[in-house]
Amino acid sequence: MLEASEPDDDEAWVRELMAEHRDPLVRYLRRFVSSADDVEVIVQETWIAAWQAKQQGECDEWRPWLFRTAHHIAYDHRKWLRRVWKALPIFSAHGWADRDGDLGFSEAWLDIAAAAKTLTTKERHCLFLQAIDGLADDEIAARLRISVSNVRVQRMRARAKLKAALVNKPSRQGGNRSSRGGR
Repeated sequence: MLEASEPDDDEAWVRELMAEHRDPLVRYLRRFVSSADDVEVIVQETWIAAWQAKQQGECDEWRPWLFRTAHHIAYDHRKWLRRVWKALPIFSAHGWADRDGDLGFSEAWLDIAAAAKTLTTKERHCLFLQAIDGLADDEIAARLRISVSNVRVQRMRARAKLKAALVNKPSRQGGNRSSRGGR
């Protein structure tokens, strides 16, 4: 089993930890995380957390710690994705979900990211600070140093631009997503 090592051995320690536990950890995460890219992100965050825990001397048994930590990171990741999903109903209204309803790092996510690039910085901040971070309009206004009414206008413009960019995207099931002929 892995022993606590000197600070000079941190890189070797992480490599040994990864060699011993990476494959079982990936198989475990694939049971409840649909995207292989999401699994990779969660595994990397788990290694970072393990290294930090080692630095603080928090753990003696690494295998259960890794699986428990990866599970918590995966749960937090899914919770964040669900907040994005609920906060931006345009995405779900037009079928931009993976097979299990998650936004994930799928083709849909890439389409949404491309559409978000059409937004101005102010529009993007106003939309995502509310949708993802859950900030109230007055908090966003204070953070961006603009008026509350300007926050609302910027968010309205952002939603309209996203809708225009996404509604006319071809569906992965054929056809176009339009307000009349789409799902």
